[in-house]
Amino acid sequence: MERKKVWLTFDDGPRQAQTETVLETLALFDIKATFFIVGNLVARHGERIKRILGEGHRIGNHTYDHLRLVGQDKDTIIDQVKMTEQALTPYQQPDLIMRPPYGAHDAMVDRTVAELGYRQVLWNVDTLDWSSNYQPGGWVSHGVEQIRKRKNSIVLMHDIHATTANNLGRFIGQVNLLGDVDFESPATLAIAPVSQLNMYVVVRGDTLSTIAREFYGDAAKYLLIFNANRSVLDHPDKIYPGLSLIIPPLG
Repeated sequence: MERKKVWLTFDDGPRQAQTETVLETLALFDIKATFFIVGNLVARHGERIKRILGEGHRIGNHTYDHLRLVGQDKDTIIDQVKMTEQALTPYQQPDLIMRPPYGAHDAMVDRTVAELGYRQVLWNVDTLDWSSNYQPGGWVSHGVEQIRKRKNSIVLMHDIHATTANNLGRFIGQVNLLGDVDFESPATLAIAPVSQLNMYVVVRGDTLSTIAREFYGDAAKYLLIFNANRSVLDHPDKIYPGLSLIIPPLG
């Protein structure tokens, strides 16, 4: 049986206590991860940045102000990426991977980021560690179930939440109990088989039809999106702000 491949990623940090706890847990399990760093946090967390890199983890670009890039002009997108790159320069040579905040991207974002030499890395497992729908730690079983259903998983978590830091060990332990899982090196993240999936984070006023029109130019193709997200949707009308959706390619 072919083993599952899992890449762990953490967004929005660093955050002092939470990031330190995450790093300690990863060291305990000898797992390397990727941290998508917000640029305006770098200056106050220099020692933490050094520790992340020194322990063999990878740092990617998550914009300078955690700004939703969709709807921004080209110069703003460039500034958000390049300012973060410059903030990280004392610690590493540019590592040309980035994750747009909220997973939100469109043709302008894609083109601009590519022109800067960056490759976007999204995710196909949202643990929902950020969601208030779960009791503290309740995201663990949701995340494990999403990994169980997939051959390859890029996992989204956030090293700014106490629930993530405090329950990461339990999450990793339960993933290991699936029995056929390898935690992959962050060096291979940008070429992971799922890294080019389009992801979209629902905002207020969205419907599957409007999302289909945005991505495919045809609202009638909303069922493609619904069918690709049956693990989190039981009806096309039951979407809500903050929900991460897979947008499958046509054909």
